[in-house]
Amino acid sequence: MTNRHDDLHGGVDEPDESVALPPVVAAALADPAVWAEPPAWLGESIAAAIGAQREADGVAGEPVAAPPQVARRRSGRVLRGWWLAAAAAVIAIVATVVVVLLPDRDGSDGVAVAIGGTELAPGARAEAVVNELAAGVAIRLDIEGLAPAPTGSFYQGWVRSEAGELVSVGTFHLRAGDGAVTLWSGVEVADYPTLTVTLQREGEGTESSGDVVLRGSLLP
Repeated sequence: MTNRHDDLHGGVDEPDESVALPPVVAAALADPAVWAEPPAWLGESIAAAIGAQREADGVAGEPVAAPPQVARRRSGRVLRGWWLAAAAAVIAIVATVVVVLLPDRDGSDGVAVAIGGTELAPGARAEAVVNELAAGVAIRLDIEGLAPAPTGSFYQGWVRSEAGELVSVGTFHLRAGDGAVTLWSGVEVADYPTLTVTLQREGEGTESSGDVVLRGSLLP
């Protein structure tokens, strides 16, 4: 049975001002990677979610008159409900931020190897990060010193076996300057360990031109 003294003073229904965020929320918010570069929309999304819940619970808008004891109990229930809704909104938004900000972990971190320029491009070099994923082998090239491909031409990446067989892994042109290029291979690195990049001319077929500008091994 409810004690009348407690009922009059709100003792049993006072809002808990020490409500803590659920552990999953606290852990996510404590992760520096989440807040390293938070998206511009994050604050607005949290504010909108909280505002919508406050309006739905009647916290915002014209107050409705009620006896003090009833209003106190109602306020406690609304406050607790608002905290739970706010926590749920933060969980959903933080989960989205984590997906956006955290690096892809469905494969290994990759193996980095150096790729050098040839006599056709002596000032060129690249670092290749080889990552074997479920879809194939991703080869990320961070290229420096390689001139943009002239109009009417392009660069093409190849992986080569010990027997000299070539498999194309993609094309690019670098006309916006040095940068990162991701090539994709559908064959095993162990079977096709050498990476070459050739300068190709449009309209001259799909075979390698033999004009190699970058060459190196994909094996560490």
